[in-house]
Amino acid sequence: MKKILKITALVIGILLLLILAFVGYGNWKFNHMPALPVKPLAIQAVKDSSVIAHGQKITLAICAHCHMSEDGTLSGKIFAAKEEGFGEIWSANITHKILDNYSDGELAFAIRRGITREGRYLGPFMEHPLMSDQDVQAIISFLRTDNPATRATESVPPPADWSLLAKVLIGGMGIFKPVADDVKPWPHPDPSDPVSHGRYLATVRLECDNCHSASFETNDPVNPEKSANFMGGGNPIGNKDHTSIAYSANITPHPEDGIGKWTEEQFARAVTTGLKPDNQPLDPAMPRYNFLTPEELSALWSYLKTVPVLEDLPVK
Repeated sequence: MKKILKITALVIGILLLLILAFVGYGNWKFNHMPALPVKPLAIQAVKDSSVIAHGQKITLAICAHCHMSEDGTLSGKIFAAKEEGFGEIWSANITHKILDNYSDGELAFAIRRGITREGRYLGPFMEHPLMSDQDVQAIISFLRTDNPATRATESVPPPADWSLLAKVLIGGMGIFKPVADDVKPWPHPDPSDPVSHGRYLATVRLECDNCHSASFETNDPVNPEKSANFMGGGNPIGNKDHTSIAYSANITPHPEDGIGKWTEEQFARAVTTGLKPDNQPLDPAMPRYNFLTPEELSALWSYLKTVPVLEDLPVK
């Protein structure tokens, strides 16, 4: 009996040492990540008013949700609270205060690949590998304007205070890492093909799948439709004040768990006003896309009707 206890204690001790070694390795690797190669893109900002207006629309759809501060500028705000597990993380200041240090090509590369001009990986939320050249150009053209949202501010968000768990997952397990260099952007959407147009809107321009799939950790930025529980929801999302968690909704055509019984008009109203068919409000974490055109809303609806039907994930 004593021999069995000694062997058990020895095995447990070895396992604990291995775990501690792995944690230490992940922490060390996270803190010693090498600079990544920076390859500025041949995309230049323009002063065309229609391009700038388009860029403003995309920026307010994607960037503002994380970067818009209380003063109405894109100067950053708290992105994740310590209680959410990954540490206290703030989004960056992306006004002229910071972006004037970037060339157009460096800024385009940062948007497409999520890598700063210094070679630092910003993570999957700042990575848009499938975005078309036209959309990237529109964004940088807007960010170069003197719009109130882009005006330089002295705000400097605090550096990320990553938790040990995050460091181990990122450094030791590589759950968040840049996409491969050879990933090609998707073609700019053709409005005459509503399903293709809607696919681009849902998975690239609005990034619906980012929140409405199983989790940020299992999302596939290169093949969005291969993400776990694609559009089936269940992803825990922190609310605006980071005081509670809501789970993203199932937006597949499931007749009970998803939007299978909704009409196109009900869907458009929910997306633009935040009101569900029963007049109950969507969670505040869901942006209100009131700037989408009727054609874009119809394209989104056309595409979502083609998504495989999924049931809700078990309650966590």
